[in-house]
Amino acid sequence: MTRALQQTDPLVALSRAHALLDQLQALDPTGLDEHALLDYWRELERLRRRIPSLEHPLVLEVEGRDLPGVHQVRTAGQFLRGLLRLDPAEAAGRVKAARAAGARRAISGQPLPPAYAELAVAQQHGDISERQARVVVDTIERLPDQVRAEHGAAVERDLVRYARQFDPIGLGRLAERIAAYYDPDGRLTDVGYREKHRDLTIKQRVDGSCSFKGEGTAELAEVLLLHLDALAKPKPEVDGVKDPRTAGQRRHDALLEGLKLTVRAKVLPAINGVTATVLLTMTADDFATRRGLAGTGHGALLPVAEAMRITGNEYRLMTVVLDQTKGIAGYSSSHRLFTESQRLALCAVDRGCTFPNCPAPPGWCQIDHALEFARGGPTSTDNGVLACRYHNNDAKKQGWTSARINGRAAWIPPRWIDAEQKPRYNLLHDPGPPP
Repeated sequence: MTRALQQTDPLVALSRAHALLDQLQALDPTGLDEHALLDYWRELERLRRRIPSLEHPLVLEVEGRDLPGVHQVRTAGQFLRGLLRLDPAEAAGRVKAARAAGARRAISGQPLPPAYAELAVAQQHGDISERQARVVVDTIERLPDQVRAEHGAAVERDLVRYARQFDPIGLGRLAERIAAYYDPDGRLTDVGYREKHRDLTIKQRVDGSCSFKGEGTAELAEVLLLHLDALAKPKPEVDGVKDPRTAGQRRHDALLEGLKLTVRAKVLPAINGVTATVLLTMTADDFATRRGLAGTGHGALLPVAEAMRITGNEYRLMTVVLDQTKGIAGYSSSHRLFTESQRLALCAVDRGCTFPNCPAPPGWCQIDHALEFARGGPTSTDNGVLACRYHNNDAKKQGWTSARINGRAAWIPPRWIDAEQKPRYNLLHDPGPPP
């Protein structure tokens, strides 16, 4: 116990501290200007960060007196949990933090500096948070003993300095880089561990949707993130309306698009002698009425309307229609993709997404069959228009249809938007007058 605590009753000092906090709680921040408001908040955070340094000696004193044993509790963490009504993980974390940054005593009673002296000083001054302190300690303690003995002090000094500049996430990234520098062999161990434990599990539901979980190697992460960088960007604003998708939805759509690109490229190995093909099966009646269910090649059941929407996408897909006796009443050609020459010709003519006011360039576009391929529409330049994925899918859901009128791409609005359904053109790419 320090001389100050020996001369001052701790409960009296805490009573004064509570009185000061009462004054702060009564403070109305609406009367502060911006500069004063932010200064007050920073100092309040510094006060919050100093509190753990007051608790560290209490934890160590409890351990030194073996109060857990006295009260028939196995560990100091369990003792704190019962005394302070803490979550088990939080109680264990406080004990670990106290052992790292609290002032210690030798068996003889002589005072010893904290195990992490630089960290302790930073916490006493309120410069770093508990989370940042955990990053520092965890990083050093993961180093091999020899590396920690030789370089632990330098790593602590650097990380505490960075903690005064970066939040816990940024500090964690820097900590990983520093640990990799001092322990490069540890990276190789991590690689072997990740390679051994790589895993992907996909659970498909009856409706065809799925959930998945897994563990990926660094290579998978890098290639996946590369796809997301290229495909998960928000779509350009249209008439001041931003892309409505969340970041998670954009990542989902990007993964789907990347997989579809692979199927389109026909680089997947054959499956039992057949080129990898998405297969949908339905009855003739359901095909005609667009009702009922369609079966997928993996046994899922989709509404026929959704199956027909899927057939509007440009990748290798075959629709098989069965009559009442399950004989084949008809099937689509799986070769529904536009050729490279056709694509280049349409890019030259349409110059980008043809939906009104969409700025998407040709590289972001698919080719939409004006008359749906599933309804017999030919794969020809007269029946194709450039459309970004959003308008090729979502605009169709809203009731829009595409067409070529006198060779020019047009979109016909649904009646709920325009009762007369007058064709509309994208003047951003093709400023000429409507035909």
